[in-house]
Amino acid sequence: MSIKHSFKQSIYYLTRHNKDGSFATQRARVQRLNQIGTDLIQAGFKLRHIRGLKQKHIYFLVNHWKQSGLSPGTIKNRLSDLRWACEKFGRPEVVPNNSVLQVEKRQLIPDSDKSMTLTSEHLTKVSSPYIRLSLQLQALFGLRREEAMKIKVFQADKGHHLELQGSWAKNGRPRTVPIQTQAQRALLDDIKTFLKKPHLSLIPENKKYSEHLKVYEKQVQRAGIYHAHGLRHAYAQQCYLEFTGFPCPVKGGPKRKTLTPDQAKQDKAARLEVSRHLGHNRLGVTDQYLSR
Repeated sequence: MSIKHSFKQSIYYLTRHNKDGSFATQRARVQRLNQIGTDLIQAGFKLRHIRGLKQKHIYFLVNHWKQSGLSPGTIKNRLSDLRWACEKFGRPEVVPNNSVLQVEKRQLIPDSDKSMTLTSEHLTKVSSPYIRLSLQLQALFGLRREEAMKIKVFQADKGHHLELQGSWAKNGRPRTVPIQTQAQRALLDDIKTFLKKPHLSLIPENKKYSEHLKVYEKQVQRAGIYHAHGLRHAYAQQCYLEFTGFPCPVKGGPKRKTLTPDQAKQDKAARLEVSRHLGHNRLGVTDQYLSR
């Protein structure tokens, strides 16, 4: 068995027996750990098992990633996975903290607008009605991808708001999202007409979430949607505009430091509202969507 195959097998067994987090989190962790193995082996390290990681490997990886131009956020995600793996083997000391590794702080303020608009042209290229409806939920309610597939609309629709169950949401955190427009109400009614049965979600009855996720990823790429999370950005920006009456900074609106006292109050209240709608409940996270 080759070194690369042996290392990947060790990741497979580790992650198979330690299913921490949502399916999406587990899947992303496996992909990142496999990439880490590839980086080490291509550099000449003869590492056959992930439990053989040493600090020299960690320092090499961080320097390699910095030289490759990876963002601090990407590097921190990979280091988080390495810490997770080393902790499973009872060796948390292998991965030093980020300050020791001299990893910069994450850039939470976007350099450019990451929002996207869902068009009828996009939707006509998506053959699955389940995925078309999920994409519209992402656009009109700012739902995450997993939420927009797992939601049971008959159960969630409370008339004036959607009540998202913890098992559908990130980190198991339930929340409510207001229903404020005719377009939102029409979409929910369309979904109910399509599903017919109250207990169904927007995952076909004959598929698991993991199986349907693969179909989703293929279809949205084929439709030219390469950053569906941008729908959530657009939702946040629209909420801010409706609440304050002026666009957010990333859309050309006034920067926080230039706001009048009244505008500053509106800005803070709008950001708190946006944060609640998105399920974060933290003011600072809105910088990612709105800038400042």
